[in-house]
Amino acid sequence: MVAEKFENQPANDDRGFLDKLAGLRNRIPLRTVLIVPFVLQIFGTVALVEYFSFKNSQEAVSDIVSQLRSEISSRIDLHLRDYLETPHLINQNNLKSYQINLIDINNQDNLARYFWKQKQVFDVNAVYFGNQRGGYVGAEPENKIAITRDFSVGDFLFYDSDNKGSKVGTPKLVKKNYNSLERPWYKAAAAKKSSTWSNIYTYSDGTDIAIAAATPVYKNNELQGVLSVDLSLNQINSFLRKIKVGKSGRTFIVERDGFLVASSTNEDTYSKQGNEFKRLAATRSHYPLVSKSTEFLQNRFGSLKNIKKTQQLEFKIKGKRQYLQVTTFNDKYGLDWLIVVVIPEADFMAQIHDNQRNAFLLSLFALIIAIIIGILTARRISQPILRLNQAVKDITEGKWEATDSVKDSRISEVSELATSFNSMAHQLHQSFETLEEKNEELQRLDKLKDEFLANTSHELRTPLNGMIGIAESMIDGATGEITPLQQKNLLMIANSGHRLLELVNDILDFAKLKNQSIELQQKPVGIYSLVDVVLAFSQSLIGSKDLKLINSVPSNLPLAYADEHRLEQIFFNIIGNSIKFTESGKVEVSATEDQKQLTITISDTGIGIPPEKHEKIFESFEQADGSTAREYGGTGLGLAVTKQLLELHGGQIWVESEVGKGSKFSFTLPVVDSKVQSQKVQPEKKNKQEPNQRRKLKLSKKTVKVNKTEANNSNHAVPVSNRKEKISRNSKYNILIVDDEPVNLQVLNNHLSLQKYRVVQAMNGLEALEILENGEKVDLILLDIMMPKMSGYKVCAKLREKYPAHQLPVVMLTAKNQVTNIVTGFKFGANDYLTKPFQKEELLTRIKSHIKLSQTSKSYGRFVPHEYLKFLSKESIIDVELGDHVSKEMAVMFSDIRSFTTLSESMTPQENFDFVNNYLRQVSPVIRDNTGFIVKYLGDGMMAVFPKGADDAVAAGIGKLKKVEEQNIQRIEQGLLPIKVGIGVHFGHMMVGMVGETARMQGDAFSDNVNLTARLESLTKFYGVSLVISEQALEHLSNPEKYQMRFLDRVIVKGRSEPIAIYEILDGELAEIRDLKLQTLSDFENGLENYRCGDCDKAKQYFEKVLAVNKEDKAAALYLERVEELQCNGIPEDWSGVWAMTKK
Repeated sequence: MVAEKFENQPANDDRGFLDKLAGLRNRIPLRTVLIVPFVLQIFGTVALVEYFSFKNSQEAVSDIVSQLRSEISSRIDLHLRDYLETPHLINQNNLKSYQINLIDINNQDNLARYFWKQKQVFDVNAVYFGNQRGGYVGAEPENKIAITRDFSVGDFLFYDSDNKGSKVGTPKLVKKNYNSLERPWYKAAAAKKSSTWSNIYTYSDGTDIAIAAATPVYKNNELQGVLSVDLSLNQINSFLRKIKVGKSGRTFIVERDGFLVASSTNEDTYSKQGNEFKRLAATRSHYPLVSKSTEFLQNRFGSLKNIKKTQQLEFKIKGKRQYLQVTTFNDKYGLDWLIVVVIPEADFMAQIHDNQRNAFLLSLFALIIAIIIGILTARRISQPILRLNQAVKDITEGKWEATDSVKDSRISEVSELATSFNSMAHQLHQSFETLEEKNEELQRLDKLKDEFLANTSHELRTPLNGMIGIAESMIDGATGEITPLQQKNLLMIANSGHRLLELVNDILDFAKLKNQSIELQQKPVGIYSLVDVVLAFSQSLIGSKDLKLINSVPSNLPLAYADEHRLEQIFFNIIGNSIKFTESGKVEVSATEDQKQLTITISDTGIGIPPEKHEKIFESFEQADGSTAREYGGTGLGLAVTKQLLELHGGQIWVESEVGKGSKFSFTLPVVDSKVQSQKVQPEKKNKQEPNQRRKLKLSKKTVKVNKTEANNSNHAVPVSNRKEKISRNSKYNILIVDDEPVNLQVLNNHLSLQKYRVVQAMNGLEALEILENGEKVDLILLDIMMPKMSGYKVCAKLREKYPAHQLPVVMLTAKNQVTNIVTGFKFGANDYLTKPFQKEELLTRIKSHIKLSQTSKSYGRFVPHEYLKFLSKESIIDVELGDHVSKEMAVMFSDIRSFTTLSESMTPQENFDFVNNYLRQVSPVIRDNTGFIVKYLGDGMMAVFPKGADDAVAAGIGKLKKVEEQNIQRIEQGLLPIKVGIGVHFGHMMVGMVGETARMQGDAFSDNVNLTARLESLTKFYGVSLVISEQALEHLSNPEKYQMRFLDRVIVKGRSEPIAIYEILDGELAEIRDLKLQTLSDFENGLENYRCGDCDKAKQYFEKVLAVNKEDKAAALYLERVEELQCNGIPEDWSGVWAMTKK
């Protein structure tokens, strides 16, 4: 109290605040004078060393990169000259052979063998010759021989060759009316009359990009034809990719017109556009180093044709330096290319930057050490003066014991100052002790006044609550039937009591605010959920008015830092006034955030307020108009209390209104992370937190005791984890508690842990939904209503979108105990409602009952799954009746264990049960994971349907095979034989529903498509495959290309007359089996095509090739048997490749 009196003393000088601030700014602390110059010297030295080190590193990198660019360019140039010289040497050799009569250019077959042998020696694509009659002969890729018929213009034919280069087999017609005189390589050589290069071109099938070296053949100065050799440019790509250019550098070769010849990137230098293949321009490369380098060269020189010599250049991409060298490449046959090498500076500077960072950290460490030494030195020098300064400050705050810290110093001047200071402090202490005694007397009188006001409050409220409660109970018939007149009089008594209670509350709040005796209990408060609850309570005030209450507060609005109960009181006051003065339209609550504070607006379409009354309505006992008091009632205290409560929170309130159109009340509140200047005054000793004026509280002695205990322990509560607490490993049940109060979480946790429940905890609704979304299995939820971000009502509504009440019980556990709260909770989907404080035994009994009901429902779900009920559009199993069904198109799957009868004969009945249950336990979840459900189990097999389509069925089939593979690994480790599974998938129309009789029913599916699927599953054993799908299932796959599959057969299964195409899905097979089948896929398909066409000889060859690689391919072996049977018995006249099955 002495300190308060001292602080309230008036200032005796006339200096303004700005003058004082200027004086403080001109003063420099002694420590600063000692430390700052020392630190600046060290910092400057470190900065200069770092700068010169970086500059020297850049120069060294530039020299290294220059040498590297030159070396790489030279290697590329040397390789190109060697590689591109080969085709011309071949042409020159062939020309000399002709000139000395070693070859006859008119003998087509001899030329073909001669060229074939040359191709075996040299790494070229093709060697060929075109004569003056338009004829052509050449050795082509894949050891093919190409000729034109009669060695003149005509059919262009491809032959296979033997090991001597001779033509064998039947020729394949490639092109009609082929004329070599029209080919670019022929025209180029004929026009130049000497050896030359053709333009770069791509093969018609897009397999390669090449360039032709062409040489004209003359005899007696007459052109006889043109010799030519094709050279692949992909070899140059491969060579460039092998050259390491730093970490991410690139090399590429480009023609003068800008088209790529080759590059070290992985992209093709050509692409297909329509039916033609187009070459890639370097500026269109997907690699920035290639495209940006070419653009830079074009911009630098105007055109690539203007580059005449080797250039070493630098440029930047997105601010990063790149080193570039461009080198010209020419030969005597007309090539004119550019070799470009690009190296990013970052490839070499990374290590340098790391070293510089380490050096900087070391320098920083040295700087920190220097600062610490400076601080210690300055402290030793300035400590006596600072101690004296601090003692003066302490005395101004009333801490008289601080004068003991002012002791003598070895410095004589400081010692004399300390003696004088201690004397002065002693005299001041004596003076203020007298003032303090008088102040304590005033405090005692103030305390008596507060106690009187608190007792008066209690004495007024108790009879009022009794009067209201008895009157309302009599109206409800507690004392028997009453007459209408008695009911009317009792209703008047109850309403008068409510009005009087509200008036008492307002007067008491006003008195406390006036005397500044309210202490706010501020904490984070969610505006959205608070407004939600207030609007729900305020619905009853609307009556018969055509009025809507709208909550437009954003759900993601930051939390306010406020007293939740006082803020609720503010909302009730303003919203109540809006409803009172609005006959129709709406009352809307909205909020925004700006500069660390919330602005909340409550607008209505009521009678409005005149402008001259905008300020007056916030004064005590004032309303906008006396007539409103008579018409609408009220004391005029509500807005006055509201204004003072908001100012106590550090906010403000204002109104915008127009008569006849409505009003808009706005007020501000601080957000959680802003600094709130709490206006705390002497706290009340009783009724520490006043209940809201519109709540009806009836507290028992036990409740008061609990509240006191919580208040006393609020500062010492053990933090409650918002994550899972495993209370007992033996417990089967998991309970999720959702409450924003840690104490409440702990209380519930303690009760439940004693009963061996496992507990998961969440501090708000969003966190609870996230826990469930992450897959946490919960048996019951205890849910609070008032929570930040999302109210309990909204959480319950969200839960019911996914979890029905019989599957996940929700018990609302909250202090909101009005009937409207309970009804609202049930409307949003709650199973039960308990109010705080609760009886532990009642809570545990209700939890046990709800879990038992839920578990009973889940137990029924083992026989009729919830997915099945949902499919039949039934809420629970009790709604299911015999004959309920759904008819639609969907995918169906049958699966079975192969040779299960043989396996079961080696096991006891118990082992059989264990084996089958273990297998089904592994594979059944895969069906549910892919949105399917199991219609029924068939011993070791199962039937499942997939309402969403064939994609889910195929994915489930692949998943089942993966699970079987995992199970087989365990069986092999245990010395058991692996199991094999067959799966059939089909798509079509079917009916799924309940069959049986009244006392016993089960799910089943019916249609011809179901029977066909069972046949498909049986075919897996016949063809030796694991997963078969029908052509209908294939047609309904959204993206069939993502699966690895092969066509298996067209068959007529038993019981059907029409053939069906079946396919084998390979994705679920063992990797080695799948790889072998993919390796032989081409031969298998060729065999099937020849089999279908009736060419048994060729079909046999292909199937034998398949079995030579994969002897375990039962399908290929089956086809081989069929082919041999057809060869023996002859092919039927109506043969179409369809096989009729005689067994199921």
